[in-house]
Amino acid sequence: MLVGFDSDEKVVFEESLDLHEYWDEEHPVIDEAAFRAKRGIRRLVGKLYGGAGNLLQQFESRYDASGSLQSSVAKHEDGTETRFPPKWLPTGSGPR
Repeated sequence: MLVGFDSDEKVVFEESLDLHEYWDEEHPVIDEAAFRAKRGIRRLVGKLYGGAGNLLQQFESRYDASGSLQSSVAKHEDGTETRFPPKWLPTGSGPR
């Protein structure tokens, strides 16, 4: 399930999306900035379920007015997170 919100947090898009469409980049709300911009989508939240009904991933992405991705976070079934932009190590905490 995908839900898109405008800058006022009003729902402007809602759709159940087949997992195949999501992974294979076949849906404009995921892959086309112009699609998001035209509909005013500034935040998109979604949940991806596996064939057994298990929650594989939940995510939130934020976009600017042109529909370009600004940030996203995905929480995976195993508890890990993927972020864009990635969290960088604090200055001075890397190898010496």
